[in-house]
Amino acid sequence: MVHAIRITRHGTDVFLDKPKSGLFRDLDALAFSGWAVPSVTEVQIEFPTHRVAVSKTLMRPDVTAHLGRIGVETSDDCHGFAVLTEAQPFQVYALFQDGTRKLQLAGEVEAPDNVMLGANGWLFLSSSNGILEQAAGTFNPAPGLKVWDDYLERFDMLAQEMQIQWRFCIAPSKELIVPELAPFPVSDSNFLAVFLRKSRFREFMSCPMESFKNFRSITYWPCDTHWTEIGAAFAVKDILESFNISHDLDPTKGVDFKITIGDLSEKMLDQHSAATATLSYEKNYRLLFDNYAGIGGNTGRFMIWESNEQRASGTLFVSGGSSFLLMFKFIAPWFKKVVFLHGTGRVDVELLADISPTHVLLQNNSRFMPSHFDNGDFSSLANMLNPAQMNENWQSGYSYYDRIAAEVLGHSS
Repeated sequence: MVHAIRITRHGTDVFLDKPKSGLFRDLDALAFSGWAVPSVTEVQIEFPTHRVAVSKTLMRPDVTAHLGRIGVETSDDCHGFAVLTEAQPFQVYALFQDGTRKLQLAGEVEAPDNVMLGANGWLFLSSSNGILEQAAGTFNPAPGLKVWDDYLERFDMLAQEMQIQWRFCIAPSKELIVPELAPFPVSDSNFLAVFLRKSRFREFMSCPMESFKNFRSITYWPCDTHWTEIGAAFAVKDILESFNISHDLDPTKGVDFKITIGDLSEKMLDQHSAATATLSYEKNYRLLFDNYAGIGGNTGRFMIWESNEQRASGTLFVSGGSSFLLMFKFIAPWFKKVVFLHGTGRVDVELLADISPTHVLLQNNSRFMPSHFDNGDFSSLANMLNPAQMNENWQSGYSYYDRIAAEVLGHSS
């Protein structure tokens, strides 16, 4: 039986990283971790039969930086805590320096409401963006198709003015690649199939379904919504070839496997791990800038890579999603510079002009394609940047981005 956590109360002094499964397969346990504001001396977790008291002993310099941005000074970095507890309903209390005690969070242990178990232990999303209707082909594709085509028409005109080559890479949801394992019907006339067939800009689309399906045992995996590194490499190979860029990327050479959990199994309390395929591909590139303090993050993440490979040329701007974070190590070597904005296909025109790329890659996941985030309009970078997730090292070298980031973070420019 798999379980999940539902948080029923959120606090203002104690913050949880997502509760995760126990460390051992036969232990039905919950790993709590998080951080608390400086005035909290102890975090107390209460269960129906007992209480667990946890001290803040873990170093969290990212929290110190965050507190400094909002005007809270602290003398040390020990804001974090972690404990392995029973998988039971819980309440989290904060014990303050003055002896007061305040309820912060509460949660229930229950079956996950957005994960379904398919054949052979494969996990699937069940209630995200009408994903079941998209798979069954009962989702009306017309509105989404029109708004994306209108948007891409505007972008294509802009790209022609700026002499930019561009492609749109769509990462298919896993049930479209392994329909025989899905716990719900998948039609050949699913939303993505119709979109790729009917879009006026289908010649710009990169979605090598045949490769994904032919190598389905290594392009996707049971525990995650995303493709594996192999799937990402097949997507990059298709993009490079559509740009007529010479490369030596072979997604079938250097394949290895590791056992781990993914974004679907993280929703569970039970340990639900599986093998995912990885690809050894060593090239000479480096990360120059990342506006997030750590790995991860969503809309508004901004990253820049630089390549020293002899054959590298041009600048690639990517407005993509989480799937691109599995692609960059395969595509970054082939451009002098790769600039990534987590924007899932959205473009700020002034940022694009500042970067002045030779190539643009728009990237999104198929389940998000039924609607355009800005109803077909170009985007505002300021609306995409989240100050809570940006670190202090905000200068990227692009004047427009740095000015907007400074305003969002509250710095003087």
